[in-house]
Amino acid sequence: MEYLSKSLEAAQNTGKIQGISTSQSSTPINHLLFADDCLMFFQASDSGLQIIKDILEHFGSISGQVINYSKSSTFICGDVTKEVKLEIIHKLGVKKLCSSEKYLGLPILLGKSKTNSFKSIKEAYGNRIQGWNSKTLNQADRTTLVKTVLNSIPAHYMSNFKIPKNTLQQLDSLQRNFWWGHIDNKGINFISWDFLCVSKEHGGLAFRNLEKYNLALITKLAWRLCTKSDKQWVINMKNKYAPHCNFLHLQQPHNNSSWMWKGIEKGLEVERKYYQWEIRCGTKALVRYDKWITGPDGPQIPREDYREPARIVKVSDLILVIPEGGIHN
Repeated sequence: MEYLSKSLEAAQNTGKIQGISTSQSSTPINHLLFADDCLMFFQASDSGLQIIKDILEHFGSISGQVINYSKSSTFICGDVTKEVKLEIIHKLGVKKLCSSEKYLGLPILLGKSKTNSFKSIKEAYGNRIQGWNSKTLNQADRTTLVKTVLNSIPAHYMSNFKIPKNTLQQLDSLQRNFWWGHIDNKGINFISWDFLCVSKEHGGLAFRNLEKYNLALITKLAWRLCTKSDKQWVINMKNKYAPHCNFLHLQQPHNNSSWMWKGIEKGLEVERKYYQWEIRCGTKALVRYDKWITGPDGPQIPREDYREPARIVKVSDLILVIPEGGIHN
């Protein structure tokens, strides 16, 4: 696979193929590798298509790893007519990518209806519950199944996407009816589900609140975005959504953003509320716009007529360096 990667890089460096850029300042990407799978991104010109096919055929001939075109698919975007799309698909010899296809358990394409895009989670819930008979299980058994099985099904989705609220309500309804032993949504709920999601110390049963669980996992993804600045996916996201500042300093929502980024924005809101800098060298924390002083709930916003000295921008500018090698605050 390394030879394939180097061949694609060489073709792009020589101008034979053109990769896809997430923004004007980002480096074009033409492929991503995971195990024995390869995702390619390129502009589908006639010469580019032929170069890609030649690289794949040459890679197969020297490595013995033949490309399975019957399991390969393509997605063509942009202002292209249907006839041109069909011609490109025919030249590549692959099938058209369907909206229901997944990769690593997640949907590749998200349509306008996010409820339909994540309906597989609801189907997974239904398939699990269908194999259980709530009438022959006591409530302790049903409690264990809800916590260990049902609550864990959407975790992989929730780690990457903000699940629509409507979908979360449907999932809550399914596991609530199963726990109470209701059939066809008929029955009385003597205690609200929100109260059952409270911790045992406060009188609940510690079921997961799916909306808060989703927010927690998305916030974890947002934190990796702020701390793993050397990762390629973080570099691409920064070039597109925060080219001139830190992610934590973004103030306005980005227009025309992806569904994944809309979810990450929710996580960034939580981080801005609770994060706190631990000062060491102070070269990354801003004096006026970061939380670095213990006590205040947030950084003090300067007045509009305030003009900050140009030499005092970061916390490191407030640290006096002693020539002998020590520092003095």
